[in-house]
Amino acid sequence: MKQRNIYENVETEPAVDMSSYLDMEAIIDARLQRLDYENFNNRYKGIRSYKSSGSGSCHLKNYYDFKNDEFIPNTNPVSNRLLALGNSIHDTIQFSYREWFDRNKPEGVDLHIEPRFEDPELMVAGHLDILIIDRINKRIVIRDIKSAGNFTFQKIFGQKKNRDELSAENNKLQIGTYGHMVMQRVVKQKGANDYELMMFLDYYKKETSVMKSIQVPVEYVTKAFEYWQSQLEFTRTINELTGGFITLNDLQMYDDLPKQSWECNYCNFARTCPIPNQL
Repeated sequence: MKQRNIYENVETEPAVDMSSYLDMEAIIDARLQRLDYENFNNRYKGIRSYKSSGSGSCHLKNYYDFKNDEFIPNTNPVSNRLLALGNSIHDTIQFSYREWFDRNKPEGVDLHIEPRFEDPELMVAGHLDILIIDRINKRIVIRDIKSAGNFTFQKIFGQKKNRDELSAENNKLQIGTYGHMVMQRVVKQKGANDYELMMFLDYYKKETSVMKSIQVPVEYVTKAFEYWQSQLEFTRTINELTGGFITLNDLQMYDDLPKQSWECNYCNFARTCPIPNQL
């Protein structure tokens, strides 16, 4: 019997007997893999840019991701389900904003859900969760939604003795990246150089549905810009040294790969990268 390719919209015979409808996890996991593949094709296939979600991450991970144009499936079904849960939270919050704006129609205020922004010079792009442009009060508000488990939530919002200031650092750099790209476009198109920029990270605790937000200082726009400049310099240097085939010796000049010790455990390029086996 023919194996059905979940990544192609074709009708073939199933590889298992019809009683497989009893396997709920397999049905769900197959759908989530397909959605992941479709999302890659719709958003990233054939687009040569760094992803804004890589802000603050290991430069080598971003390098491999930039070079790669093939879909790399996440083989961990639990991870895929957690991502799906996060997506459903995003959808609910975004729908709530859209409904509020449709009902109230605030004058001079525009809502944009998941607009795409890019900076051709930094070669970075991404989709922002929520963008609000208030022409009356001359204000630009951007919101990035993050679903978080208890451990991460406590590191950010828990008792002061348990907090880790760096827990939200990459998230702040990511929204700083959006802030940079938003202001770049809006100022260019609308002449809004005197608009106030407000950036919020909205955290949703998965275990209890508690929500808390932090306002990110505008200085993270500059920090994000500097981070992506350092990424471009890293990529240029590695290309000149290696031509794309990287060995551990090529990386000896860098003492911050990875940026965080845990990154390799969640990296799609761990098998390709020479670093994980040395940690």
